[in-house]
Amino acid sequence: MNAIQTALSMYGAEEFSRLQRLYTMYGFTFTSPDYIDFIRPCKEAKWEAFNEAENDAWFVELVVGHGKIEKLIGMLPYHLPRIGWQRHLKGRFTSKFHDLNRLKSLTNN
Repeated sequence: MNAIQTALSMYGAEEFSRLQRLYTMYGFTFTSPDYIDFIRPCKEAKWEAFNEAENDAWFVELVVGHGKIEKLIGMLPYHLPRIGWQRHLKGRFTSKFHDLNRLKSLTNN
């Protein structure tokens, strides 16, 4: 199964299409048969909002196919001090942001 097929199985066609439109308009999409990433700049304190101003972090919506954060970090279009994503832990969703320079130093980027 390629990366797009994996993402479609995770989200379903309708939700995947909605996210792809949002991230094409307000963020960045990186796709190939081997990977797909949806990322966008955000304000860390209000990461849920799609905002076009005063961004201080990257929010990662989807990463399929890489297996390593190094590749995603290497594709970021410009520097913002923080990067975060949402995870499902212990039956609930939580968001976590990290210092991007620290992650770069840990991943040799």
